[in-house]
Amino acid sequence: MAIKTPLLLLASLLAIIAMGDNTNTARCEESPAQLRKWDTHVHLFDPERFPLSDTRTYTPKPATPADLLASSPGQSFLLVQASVENGTEALLAHIDELQGNLTTGNIVRGEIIYGEATNFSDSQLQTFNETGVRVLRGYARLSNDLQSTADEMSRLLSGSMGDIAREYGWAVSFQLAPAVWTLLEDFPWEEKLAGIPVIAEHLGSVNVPLDDESRRGLESLVRLMHREVLTVKINALHRRGLQGHEDEMKAVIERLVAAGPERLIWGSDWPHVNASAGLEVPGDFLPVNETAELEWLEGFMPAPVFNGMLYANPSKLFY
Repeated sequence: MAIKTPLLLLASLLAIIAMGDNTNTARCEESPAQLRKWDTHVHLFDPERFPLSDTRTYTPKPATPADLLASSPGQSFLLVQASVENGTEALLAHIDELQGNLTTGNIVRGEIIYGEATNFSDSQLQTFNETGVRVLRGYARLSNDLQSTADEMSRLLSGSMGDIAREYGWAVSFQLAPAVWTLLEDFPWEEKLAGIPVIAEHLGSVNVPLDDESRRGLESLVRLMHREVLTVKINALHRRGLQGHEDEMKAVIERLVAAGPERLIWGSDWPHVNASAGLEVPGDFLPVNETAELEWLEGFMPAPVFNGMLYANPSKLFY
């Protein structure tokens, strides 16, 4: 990866901050020179200490803070609760453990799953906030029914999920099929979620080569970014069909850059679980080179956009 000089990096970050809206500026009090390099999508697993969910669909191997720091190019992290975890206990413990392994000035934040059956107490929410949780991850029970999923997400956003995000100043994040983003395009985002950051994880699940669903989903993401509603997380590109379709993926990302250069963040999806390995034997992690992915992105993204994706944008979101 090309190394930016301090002056160029400072100029790039100032440009990104100037482009972005000021909704979350107060959350990030650091000067550009102090902004951290973020990996905004990682998981940690310690099944021996924190048994996994009985309803999980795969069984991951252990993944420790030391393993993560040996692999990810990131310096600060958003630790995401995976669907196979049994509650929030492991996530909260791992936030503290990972924070203890970071160099001074870098931070860990957390993202917890939230669905219609979730019922956190006020004291739990306060503990989450003090520990470093900054994102609610929308979870749908009927993920294979697109309209039901869209309806469920709409109810969450209009109800308790939106209320909690508003009270604590947290973001909301979703891993949804492209068709669900299309169904949600008419949701009154500006009215219901004014000032609340909304994040589409995993590139909005847009796959290349583009089929009709991904093409329509991409257009919905672009329109939501133009409305200044949505931030798109560029992560897990290996799951989106990148290998062998680099030119198509480049075109997709360039559409997102044009729609909202200050509304992009990056995550590695470390440790790259093999969700198809089954339950009986912990599956090997997929071989993914995070540094090579970033070098590929840097090769065509404008420097201010690339630097903003890694530094300024996530620092404003995950204060």
